[in-house]
Amino acid sequence: MSDLLEQSPLLSGKPTVMGIGNAGVHAIGTLAAMPGSGYLTLYAIDTDLRALDACPLAKERKILVDPQWRNGAGTGGNVTNAQRSMSRERVRLEALVGEASWLIVLCGLGGGTGTAGAQALAGIARRLKVPTVFMLTFPFSLEGHGKRRIADDAIKDLLPIVDVLIPTYNEDEYI
Repeated sequence: MSDLLEQSPLLSGKPTVMGIGNAGVHAIGTLAAMPGSGYLTLYAIDTDLRALDACPLAKERKILVDPQWRNGAGTGGNVTNAQRSMSRERVRLEALVGEASWLIVLCGLGGGTGTAGAQALAGIARRLKVPTVFMLTFPFSLEGHGKRRIADDAIKDLLPIVDVLIPTYNEDEYI
């Protein structure tokens, strides 16, 4: 069995884990505090400077997206604004993804930065042929139908281009 694991291209090399948006950055902060997290290369990526400041990662592992236009204020849940911000950072994101042996992406769907960031990283990883696992959370029902629709649309866009997609739900009614 160990020979099989050693030959697997997905399990070779150090995994890179990227948390995007508020939910993803929070998850990365939690991972960073866990024993054994040194085996992972962790990045926190957001348009919101406050979320990044709260993350315990080293400064070089925190990526403030589009600081010249967003000024660290986030996208306010606007997917279009987040897509523009991610496109302005494409070169930097491509460099990070290109260094990865394999990639795990953590984010929440339904808002701006996480939704647009997942789509951007999926396209980059596919083009660079980096194996990728996406672990995405859906919004709570109290956040409204609009956010749920954004999350559903994002899943439809991601399914044809990702290697593995694991959706998680914040409420028991969906399980």
